[in-house]
Amino acid sequence: QTLEFARTELKSKRLKPSSSVKNTLATMNERFRHCLSMSKMLNAENLLTDSGIDPNDTSYTADRILYHYALEQCQSAALDELFNNPGECVQRYQAAHVILHALQFQTGS
Repeated sequence: QTLEFARTELKSKRLKPSSSVKNTLATMNERFRHCLSMSKMLNAENLLTDSGIDPNDTSYTADRILYHYALEQCQSAALDELFNNPGECVQRYQAAHVILHALQFQTGS
């Protein structure tokens, strides 16, 4: 509803987005296009099928991929901590924390 209202207001010239909103939308659109083209490239080369993943399998969700990435970050951070690399360790733990928090917040709503 809100998005449709904003579109209507924009078309009627009553809504004038700021330059920072325009820049943010342009950046988001650019990233979306990049992700879309990378997905198409992966699918076109049958990389998923060749690696044993069914591209039509809906169990591979973005949430699941993010969750596994966060776990990998925690594991890498633990290794960094073990081998006395505190700079990388903190960054990895923070990245994992942000991802896990976002996933938890999303499932809570």
